[in-house]
Amino acid sequence: MQTVLVTAGSGSAGRNCVEALLTKGFDVVTTAREVRDLSFSREVEVRSYNADGGTDFDVLFKDIDAVVLIGPPLDGRIDKKLAPFIAAAADMKIRHLVYLSGNYLSGLTGSTLDNSIARKVELQIVDSGLKNTIVRSGFFMDNYTTGFYAPMIERGTITLATGNGKSALVAGSDVGAFIAAALARGLIGEYLVTGPEALDHYEVAELLSQKLGRTITYTPLSEAQLGAYYDSRSLNAESVEYGLTLYRAYRNQATAAVTDGFRQATGSEPMRFKAFLGLA
Repeated sequence: MQTVLVTAGSGSAGRNCVEALLTKGFDVVTTAREVRDLSFSREVEVRSYNADGGTDFDVLFKDIDAVVLIGPPLDGRIDKKLAPFIAAAADMKIRHLVYLSGNYLSGLTGSTLDNSIARKVELQIVDSGLKNTIVRSGFFMDNYTTGFYAPMIERGTITLATGNGKSALVAGSDVGAFIAAALARGLIGEYLVTGPEALDHYEVAELLSQKLGRTITYTPLSEAQLGAYYDSRSLNAESVEYGLTLYRAYRNQATAAVTDGFRQATGSEPMRFKAFLGLA
């Protein structure tokens, strides 16, 4: 059985990929900055990888057959940070690389797409000559329960610059299952992996209210307000533009497309948000 390296194993995407691969019978190695943040159904070897530099790729890729690459979220410099990883994977003849990208790219065209940081990473992988699978997944349902939107839910108000835009939300476990199936079946190319329905944040707030038994509201932010928030966090210019582009795409319905990619790869239906929350 192949040994698969999954980066960022402590995050929702990485954790779900590790578990899905274990279920499929793969041997799994993962990376994490804090080992104490890791908890899996079976013991998994942890190796050191730092996207900001200083990684010994000979050690990282030793006895690795395939890689699931998950980049740092909302980092406008990921094209530069991931380039050494991709080049090293090619040099060491990794058999298959899966990159977890974003479904919003599928709604972009022309220079807007070409200038997208995530698209630049995709093209680096394609140009590397590695056998590859680009997984453009929908926004994770997990973001609202254990991810970076969870603090907003705790406060009772979703404040995002998504306007009336809809997103075909997908469960992290479904993305993990798709990636495990892609590696097991040797699928290559670009795949758009989404949940079975597109929801706006008014609908998301209503379902979360039902789940939690208290009112969760949605207050749309303007792009100017989002930009001011990023400035308050002293983000670099590339990350600010990355975030603005992502949420602009969301507002413009670039994340609303629903596909049957998950069913085609796994033979199962993707989870609805209502079921994810335990409401159905």
